[in-house]
Amino acid sequence: MVAAVSAACAASDSLLAAMAVGPERGFAVSVPYLKLCGLVIGGWLMARSADIAAGLLESGDTDREFLTAKLATARFYADQILPQVGGLQRIVQHGAASVLEVDAALL
Repeated sequence: MVAAVSAACAASDSLLAAMAVGPERGFAVSVPYLKLCGLVIGGWLMARSADIAAGLLESGDTDREFLTAKLATARFYADQILPQVGGLQRIVQHGAASVLEVDAALL
């Protein structure tokens, strides 16, 4: 989760720098940036729910099946979904040029 937050910070800095050069550079990577933010926020929420579930399990809560499933889904998210943040970070930081080079009239 820490790496995903760091990637989001780096992508945000890159996006702000791109917008300072020209708004079109920021707009060109806005969708990947929003996807990145959604994944990181989702990871934060999953980590938060896993922390709560772990605490309830330690306290002897009787709904062990539900709480164990919460931990499993958080782990799945961390293992299978959150790694996508790195690719999106690279797109935000380096992908604007390929979008801006396309002549919209040819599409």
